[in-house]
Amino acid sequence: MPTISASILAGNHANLAADVIELEQGGADWIHVDIMDGHYVNNLTFGPKTVEDLRKVTSLPIDVHLEMYRPELVIDSFISAGADMITIQFESCTHPIRTIEQVKARNCQVSMAFAPTTSFDQIGSLIRDVDQVNIMTVEPGFGGQPFRKDVLPKIKLASEIIASEKLHTIVAVDGGVNIQNIPDILRNGGHNLIIGTMLFVNDNIKENVEKTKGLFCMTKTTKEMI
Repeated sequence: MPTISASILAGNHANLAADVIELEQGGADWIHVDIMDGHYVNNLTFGPKTVEDLRKVTSLPIDVHLEMYRPELVIDSFISAGADMITIQFESCTHPIRTIEQVKARNCQVSMAFAPTTSFDQIGSLIRDVDQVNIMTVEPGFGGQPFRKDVLPKIKLASEIIASEKLHTIVAVDGGVNIQNIPDILRNGGHNLIIGTMLFVNDNIKENVEKTKGLFCMTKTTKEMI
């Protein structure tokens, strides 16, 4: 069954604890926390204290997405705060393999995120080194951007490599995920759907998660069609 990673960037930043509790009650599988430094992307978001406080109110695993320069300087702080996975943004990272190994040395899961215009060759070269590849379908930096359908072939290629080599790597899809494009994402092999705006569009967070899970059950995935 595909999973939902709820991106709290789209949540109520003055009431994140309540939002996360409602996400968990609705059946979300992960909490996704975007960390932006105002340099790699023109936005500022959260810090380790946010993750530490959220860790106290939820048992869901937390994925910390470092959309920033020099991620190696803060990785240990976020893991100590309670992160279960660190997602490194490929384009902002000087030494990807070295940074991956830094996360693994702390017995934490590691993910690598790739912006939409990054070639698949870069994704394919790292797919065996990480627990998850995060294939972004919007440009890093801000929520609410439209989904780029031209990224779907990358999702399919990644899932085919994983299947053919019997890897355990998860394919995550991040950005602009909604009811209209979820069937295409799942059919192309996306598994962990990182969803923001669609879950927080109104005050019915729990119901929105439940409806999304229901859509998963109605859509055949790549594996099921083979």
